[in-house]
Amino acid sequence: MKKLLFLFILLLSPMMASAQTVSDVQNSGCLYETRGAESQTTPTIVLTKEGSILSMEMRNFISNCFTSDFVVKSSMSEGSDGTPCSLTVNVTPVTGGVLASCLCPYNVSFTVRDLKSSSFYLDCWWYKGMVELKEGEPLILEDVYEDVTVDGLNYTLRKTLHHAMLTKNDWVGEVRIPSELTYGGQTYSVTSIHNEAFMENTTLTKVYIPRTIKNMDFSEERGIDRNPFARCSALKSIEVEEGNPVLCTVDGVLFNKEKTRLYSYPAADSRTSYTVPDGVTIIDDMAFASNPHLVNVSLPDGVTLLGTSAFYDCTNLEEVNLPSGIKRLQGYTFYNCQHLKSITIPDGVTHLGINLFNGCTNLTSMTMPESVTTTDYSVFENCKSLKHVTLSPNLEQINHKMFLNCSSLTEIQIPKSVTSVMSNAFKNCKALKKLDLPESVNRLGNYVFSGCKLESLYILGAIDFSRTDHYWLFDGMSIQTKVYVQLSQVDKFKAIYKGPVYPLPDQAGNIAYRPFIEEGKVWKLGGRGSANPVQLVEYYYFDGDTIIDGKTCKQMMCQRYVNPDHPNYEVLAKVPSLRNVGAWYEEDKKVYVYDTIDKQFNIRFDFSLDAYEPLYNDEYNRYVIGPRQTGGLKGFKGVYRDVIWYFDEVPYVNTTWLEGVGSIDGPIKNLYFGSEYYALFMMSCTVGDEVIYLNDEYEDGTTPEGARKKRFDFTHTVKIQPKSRIKSGERLRAGDAEASETEQPLYGEYNDLQLDINLDPLDDAYQVRISNESGRVVYEKAVNAGSIVALSIDISSYAEGRYTVTVENSQESFSGVFKTQTAGISDAGHLNDKEEMINDILIYNLQGQRLSSLQKGLNIVNGQKIYVK
Repeated sequence: MKKLLFLFILLLSPMMASAQTVSDVQNSGCLYETRGAESQTTPTIVLTKEGSILSMEMRNFISNCFTSDFVVKSSMSEGSDGTPCSLTVNVTPVTGGVLASCLCPYNVSFTVRDLKSSSFYLDCWWYKGMVELKEGEPLILEDVYEDVTVDGLNYTLRKTLHHAMLTKNDWVGEVRIPSELTYGGQTYSVTSIHNEAFMENTTLTKVYIPRTIKNMDFSEERGIDRNPFARCSALKSIEVEEGNPVLCTVDGVLFNKEKTRLYSYPAADSRTSYTVPDGVTIIDDMAFASNPHLVNVSLPDGVTLLGTSAFYDCTNLEEVNLPSGIKRLQGYTFYNCQHLKSITIPDGVTHLGINLFNGCTNLTSMTMPESVTTTDYSVFENCKSLKHVTLSPNLEQINHKMFLNCSSLTEIQIPKSVTSVMSNAFKNCKALKKLDLPESVNRLGNYVFSGCKLESLYILGAIDFSRTDHYWLFDGMSIQTKVYVQLSQVDKFKAIYKGPVYPLPDQAGNIAYRPFIEEGKVWKLGGRGSANPVQLVEYYYFDGDTIIDGKTCKQMMCQRYVNPDHPNYEVLAKVPSLRNVGAWYEEDKKVYVYDTIDKQFNIRFDFSLDAYEPLYNDEYNRYVIGPRQTGGLKGFKGVYRDVIWYFDEVPYVNTTWLEGVGSIDGPIKNLYFGSEYYALFMMSCTVGDEVIYLNDEYEDGTTPEGARKKRFDFTHTVKIQPKSRIKSGERLRAGDAEASETEQPLYGEYNDLQLDINLDPLDDAYQVRISNESGRVVYEKAVNAGSIVALSIDISSYAEGRYTVTVENSQESFSGVFKTQTAGISDAGHLNDKEEMINDILIYNLQGQRLSSLQKGLNIVNGQKIYVK
């Protein structure tokens, strides 16, 4: 055996006849380097006496694995009045500063000198009793246990000490725990009650505890540290015999002897209110669990700890005050407290435990104090009446299932301290309509919004997709939800979400307000249900000015074309195809039209409204403007907002307003302001050759070719073609026509009358140029491609031949070639010189000198910078 440093200690007793010393302390080291032993160890004491020297071995002494030494103390007292002498031996482990989490059995050896008597009372480790030694013969004392049943109760017997521990019992009715029992001719004192002796017993009604009960597992140090009557649903009262050293009862409630700890409030106690006595500081685990009668519980200010599941399943509990000394709320504390309507979490609480309020179906609101920084899982799960929650501004994470099935939750603000929103956090929060995740959030879990019917979700921060299982992120969420994310992450979110994904408004570019009334603006509308190509087309355009009530207005006209194959052609042909729509004017982002019957101006669109401002409210209907949105509507690049109609408090999105365009269904369609059943849809809106809105799913099957030369002309044939990127120094030459038509197709489409260049994916200032075969520029225009969808260029008068189109900015260039297939007026007659074409385009160099055409380097075109390589 390994020799260890030991400590000699001499304990003198007033009754000692001689002094004993302890020496030669040895141990064999840790037998098993893991938590507990791999095989069951039996504590054993071996005593051998030779003369006045007593050798002692303690085998399988359980201690921390970091134990480095042992301190042994001994004392001997001689008996008086015929009582035997007594030898007391204490073994104390010496442990380093770092404590391991494992336990190991050690063997410890030492000797006791100057022991003369061979018969004495031994108080050592687990053994307490008389021993009688024979010279030189070892006496082996084993700590032997046996499970028995006596008089209907289950026990574990510790034979060497003659102690008994009450174990798991399914007792019916009242039970009186005996102070002692007899088994095998031996008497045992009932000193222990196992912590699960009666747990969840549904038939126990009353219990009597004797004065001998003093611990829970034969451990004197541990004492009583748990509630042995948790969730005993039929238990009405607990009584403790006078004189018990560790327990007492007051009005049937179990406390420790000092009344500082409440162990168990009987689950079948019929009182509806209970006041915990002053002096109590600890409410034990499951202390009040499963009591269906309690409505109010008052806790004294001194309580600093509420145990796990303290009020678990108290289904009628409505009110509990939480003292300010509590720093953590343990898991399941109020689990399934169905009638708990409100509760105040005190300042100073830092952590909310797992399932803390799970199943509190009447809880309507909750405010977390600023001290809360962390929570466990499912804190508010199944709180189906919870509507409003104020989270701590220092909360670090919205944990898993935190608001799962909170179907009434309508409002919640996520603080900027939150960095993660974990899986199922808002699952089935069906009443939640809008949610903003702050820039601090960079991690999202699976199914976060599953079952939600959000109208909008703003994700302000950059999500770390390496920490997000993004394939399941939006699984189960309504695809009607509009998701707004950082511009750099739009494509990533579009890849995992089937619904609309838009860049955040402040990142989509500050798009200047575009007025509704503009000279040369044309709206083209197609008839619903008239097949594709569309067989009924209406054009809306401004034609002349008028003054009404001092307001300078634009007259709007409508021209209709109908295909003879239209099913109602005979009827429509008899109705005038040209009509006056009314006089319009615009002021402060509000668009008005004059009502010739009521002789007054009525507002048609109000683009000045902020998000969620009401348009109109009456007894039955409510109209609200939606949030500002940019860049997410197909065929449109400006600012648009939804008009939301609430019917019976259920929202419906009925139309969409587009700045500068009007309604998604045309300039006169507007839900609240009339024409709810207008049977047309908008195909395009143009200003000159600029296309500001385009629905390219339908073709025009009725507009006659002769009408295409009029100012409201737009043939609506723009389609996306493969684009070709031309690097610097690789400009397309007119002589490369054959190769270019195959290898570098035009980004757009052309026919005999128009050239349509699609600018949808471009978001910068571009220069568009058309050159004939001789290299002469016949069309040139600076374009802000971030605010228009396409260009529709009239080429009906171009001379027959081959033309090159170039669209470029400082970073990239697209080019293509087309041929005109019909003869028109001569090229010279069409365009006398380049200056005529660019008369409306102002081009300057950096010195402020006006140029006749774009030069290499940096140009200023209509106030915008254009770089030509």
